[in-house]
Amino acid sequence: MSSVPQLDTSEQPRFKIKKWTAVGLWSWDLDSADCAICKSNLMEPCVDCQNDAQNTQQHDKKFECITATGDCGHSFHLHCINKWLSKRNVCPLDSQPWEFKKYNK
Repeated sequence: MSSVPQLDTSEQPRFKIKKWTAVGLWSWDLDSADCAICKSNLMEPCVDCQNDAQNTQQHDKKFECITATGDCGHSFHLHCINKWLSKRNVCPLDSQPWEFKKYNK
């Protein structure tokens, strides 16, 4: 049997933590990061909002373009899904009847 060396607790520690900075990561609680209707990233404005920003030349103003998630779990830009729903009242991805579950900023 080998003996385990005992630590001398009377010694000073070899180093001392003077500063500690935590880093965290986050992500959207979404299946996909892109809107299946306009093919733009959901964290960016939809195509219509991007065009509005270019046409009004207000690049410094951030156009608010929120996303909407349905009961099926699929997410789209609110502007995109509202246009889609004016023609068909089903999810563009799974053809299930569309019901709004939540809006995301």
